[in-house]
Amino acid sequence: MKKIFIALLVAIPFISTAQNNAFTIKGALENSVPGDSALIQYTAPSGVHQQIATSVIDGHFTFNGVVTEPTKAEISLKHKILKDGKDDKLELYLVQGTTIIQGKSTFEDAVVSGTRLNEEYLLYRTEEKFFDSKYQTLEAEANAATEEERKSASFKAKQHIEEAAIDSAYYISKQRFAENHTASIAGILALNDYAYTADYSLLKPIFDKFGEDVKGSKEGRFFLAKLEKLKITAIGKILPDFAEPDASGNLVKLSSLRGKYVLIDFWAPWCTPCRAENPNVVKAYEHFHDKGFTVLGVSLDGPKYRDSWLKAIKDDHLSWPQVSEFKYMNDTAAKLYGINAIPQNFLIDPEGRVIAKNLRGEALERKLKQLLNQGGLQ
Repeated sequence: MKKIFIALLVAIPFISTAQNNAFTIKGALENSVPGDSALIQYTAPSGVHQQIATSVIDGHFTFNGVVTEPTKAEISLKHKILKDGKDDKLELYLVQGTTIIQGKSTFEDAVVSGTRLNEEYLLYRTEEKFFDSKYQTLEAEANAATEEERKSASFKAKQHIEEAAIDSAYYISKQRFAENHTASIAGILALNDYAYTADYSLLKPIFDKFGEDVKGSKEGRFFLAKLEKLKITAIGKILPDFAEPDASGNLVKLSSLRGKYVLIDFWAPWCTPCRAENPNVVKAYEHFHDKGFTVLGVSLDGPKYRDSWLKAIKDDHLSWPQVSEFKYMNDTAAKLYGINAIPQNFLIDPEGRVIAKNLRGEALERKLKQLLNQGGLQ
C-alpha cells in the first residue's frame, strides 16, 4: 500500500558552503503555437518564493537565475489552444549549468538533459510513474468489480496478494535506486521513500555512502533529521512514552499498556488506506486481545474533525483505546516518532521494545501467531 504523504515543514539549521549556482533552462516544444507561455516557480533557499513567466517563441523558452544550492522547481505551460483540463507541469532542479527540456506539444514524456541531477531525477520520476500505474490498475480492477465481488473473500485475497507484490517491488526498487545513486540528490529521494518501510539499521549504512555534498543538500539535511527520529524507533529500541487525550478527554499513556503487546497505529478518518486496513486490525484484535494484545490508535486529524473521528471509530468498530490531539502532524506522538506519512504502525513487546513496523494485511496476524507459538503471548 503506497504511502500517503503529509507535508512536514522541518526547521533545520542551515550552514551553506555552496557557491552560487547560475542556472539556465532551455525548453523546446515542437508543436507550440503563438500565445503559449511558461511559468517557473520555486522557493529559494532563503525562503523567498520566486515566480517568473516568459513567452514561448517559435517553440522555445528560456529561464535564467542563480541559487545557492540545488533547488526543486516547477515549470508549467499555459497553452493558448490546448485546453483539456490537464495540468501541464514538469518538476526539475535548478542547478549550475544548462538544463534542456525537449518535448512535443506538452511536457508529457518530455526528455530532460544537460545536467546530471536532472537526468537522474527524470529516472526517479519515471520509476515513480511506473509504480503509480501499477497501483492505479489495481484500483481500477476494484472499481470495475461489482459490490458483491468486492465483498468476496477470494477477491479480497487476490487484491491483497497483488498489492503486496507491488509494495514489495516498489520498496526493493527504491533501495536499489538509492544504493546506485549515492552521488545524487535523486538517491536521497529514493532513500526517503524506502524509509517508509525500512528500519534504521538498513538505512544508516546506505546514507553513510552518500557524498558530503549530497548530505549537505536540503534533501540530505532533511533525511539526516529524519534518520535521527528513526533511530528512536529502530527495532529493539524502547519507544519513548507519550500521553494524549481520548474521546472523553482523559489522558492515555503508552506506558499504561506495559505488560501487553501493543500495536501503535497512526491513522486518520480521511486516510483511505488507513480505513481499508482497519478490518485487518479489528480481526487481529478480536483474535488476540484476550491473550495479551491490544491496540492504541493515534489519529492525526485537525481541530474541526472530532465528529468525523468519532464516527469513523464507530463505523469501523475500533474498540481499542483511541487518542488524538487534533493537531495533524504536530501531534505529540507523531513528532516524537518522526511520523510524516500514514498509515504507519509499530508493534512493541510487553517491555515497550519495537519488534515490528508497518504490518499490513495478514502480516499482523501472522506476526502475532508467531509470537503466540513461541510462547510470547500467554
